[in-house]
Amino acid sequence: MKGRQFVGRDHPSIADLRWAATLEFLRAIDYDFPAWTADYMRRVEERLGDAYTEPAQDVRGYIASVKPQKEAAQPA
Repeated sequence: MKGRQFVGRDHPSIADLRWAATLEFLRAIDYDFPAWTADYMRRVEERLGDAYTEPAQDVRGYIASVKPQKEAAQPA
């Protein structure tokens, strides 16, 4: 991102929506994110407001529902 707020620009684009959505799903597999991703995702959500938060909440709810299943299925 080389000092930029968003992909290629100082305001979010469709590329940011796609990338942030991918990052949301990677949380489901406990992907080890670089430190900057949390700030990036926060900026996208703050700038886009409900247009991002509402669909992201669906993804987050799904992830929260499958994580206990994933953990229960792992051998002890």
